[in-house]
Amino acid sequence: MDLTLEVISPATPLPSAVGNAAYRILQESITNVIRHAGPTLVTVALNSGTDFLEIRVTDNGRRSKSRDESADRPSGKGVDTRAEPGRGILGMRERCRLLGGEFDAKPTPDGGFEVMAQLPLAPTGSNL
Repeated sequence: MDLTLEVISPATPLPSAVGNAAYRILQESITNVIRHAGPTLVTVALNSGTDFLEIRVTDNGRRSKSRDESADRPSGKGVDTRAEPGRGILGMRERCRLLGGEFDAKPTPDGGFEVMAQLPLAPTGSNL
């Protein structure tokens, strides 16, 4: 897997609940790439605004086009498709919700997959 890190704005200190959630979302997103796409190109983009931290993890999908790429990719609706079912997307969505953030996970038009999380820097929910 080739990984590119894009830091769009300067890093700012994060509240511990936000930092922990961001770490787990990145960890789960990259685990899902390894599990569902295998060797591919991955871009991790971090954008820390004044009120939020935005995380985007995008992969280019399977490098081999020999089979239906969507057959065992997560659906983005919290339920994995034909690969062994997991709780990764549900867990990431729940982490965002607990902090008052936003979450989206979906296939990209070019056959890849993207996870986007926006976490408020002043969490409104429970600490993780």
